[in-house]
Amino acid sequence: MPNFQRLKRTASGVFTGDPAIGELMLDTPSGYLYTTRDDGALVLINNGIPGPTGPSGAVGPSGAAGTDATQRYFLNAFDTTTQTNLSAASGNAFTYNTTVDSRGVAVVSGSMIQVANSGVYNIQFSAQLEKSSANKEDVDIWLSKNGVGVPWSATTIVVEGSSDRQVAAWNFLLSMDSNEFAELYWHSDDLNVVALAASGHAVPAHPDIPSIILTVNNVD
Repeated sequence: MPNFQRLKRTASGVFTGDPAIGELMLDTPSGYLYTTRDDGALVLINNGIPGPTGPSGAVGPSGAAGTDATQRYFLNAFDTTTQTNLSAASGNAFTYNTTVDSRGVAVVSGSMIQVANSGVYNIQFSAQLEKSSANKEDVDIWLSKNGVGVPWSATTIVVEGSSDRQVAAWNFLLSMDSNEFAELYWHSDDLNVVALAASGHAVPAHPDIPSIILTVNNVD
């Protein structure tokens, strides 16, 4: 067994020669380490000396972009009642008595649109306006944040005359911190102007008309 060395230390160094039972043996070319049992059979102790690390392979192509993990918050609400113009001297906050679906955004105290998480929110609405008197009248609509009107946020809708209806519909982008709230306000000098809800359409049958529809979702 010329490739095996007996790992037996003597006074003069490592003793070489034929292996004996119970002694360790090193196969010098492979680096395998053996021992022998009492019956003389070889038993492998290790798997040899590890070879050098090979070169790194080429970098693979980039994977597809993952989906946006940002949590989305939203509100879908409307009001089933006709909302009246209570005073020519002050604004009226639009109210909402029905929430269809929501996550992280809620209607509080009837009119406040409160967010649970900080972000930029898209506030969209459509309101059906009507007046019963013959003359035309202006209706101003604006956005309020935490009870304070947002500068330069008002728009005027003109309701032309008796039983004339106009739909006000647009959106605002508003940055809000957690637990802040927004409101939509309207005002007219004419107390005959209302935000009209209508129901009972039978010919043809179709869904009822809310006085205002509101949708809110975070965009950042």
